[in-house]
Amino acid sequence: MQPIEQTETMAVIKRGPHELEHLTQLNQINSPLLRLPAELRNKIYEYALGDARVFILPRAFREYKKKI
Repeated sequence: MQPIEQTETMAVIKRGPHELEHLTQLNQINSPLLRLPAELRNKIYEYALGDARVFILPRAFREYKKKI
């Protein structure tokens, strides 16, 4: 697995909002999951994650936590 800095998504985010918008549109078109109605997608997320919560933390916070 590649480090997150080398992924296409991160490269696009670093380039600017227009590329990010384009990537978002491509994901909506090409992703079978994202093409499903929101109600069905939410059910799938609920089945897959159950009561689990997913937290996405900024890198600065992760680095700070390592120092503690």
